[in-house]
Amino acid sequence: LGGDISCMAVAADSTRFVCTSSALFAISKGGLEALVAGHKTKTGFKDGAKTDARFNNPCGITVDGDGNILVSDCFNHTLRKVTRQGAVSTLAGTNVAGFADGVGAAARFNLPRGIVIDAQGTIFVADCKNHCLRQVAPLDGTVTTLVGTGTGKGSADGQGGVARFNSPFGLALDMHGHLL
Repeated sequence: LGGDISCMAVAADSTRFVCTSSALFAISKGGLEALVAGHKTKTGFKDGAKTDARFNNPCGITVDGDGNILVSDCFNHTLRKVTRQGAVSTLAGTNVAGFADGVGAAARFNLPRGIVIDAQGTIFVADCKNHCLRQVAPLDGTVTTLVGTGTGKGSADGQGGVARFNSPFGLALDMHGHLL
């Protein structure tokens, strides 16, 4: 694969997708690997087709209902969308760390990590260094803060801005669709 595996997801057709520090690979049921997007050794930030695209330490991956792969590109502070054909586009964020709700490039993340998608297609991201959980609309990349404030770390139960986290890393959905 050209590097250590940082994250993995399984699609409905049992294809396994794995990320290294600079690329996304597909591994079929038979164990054959194929480079989907990125480069085996070169990191960076660039949208584009297959090997023209660049990633910088993707840390989370999930597959949507249409078979697109969603990647939290950690060191680029973005959420990226990759088609099965390898076309990479930035859904939300820019390669500059920050904190802002907004649409597409107007949104800011700071080391996004875990990522999951619910049955309705809503994307959830653990925004690690903003100490909050974010929600992303799949069609236009609208980012809103779901839980936490994006300003300070801590540990507090509550709803919305009352809750506090300390560098949330991973996310999961239980069988009832509750975000964990």
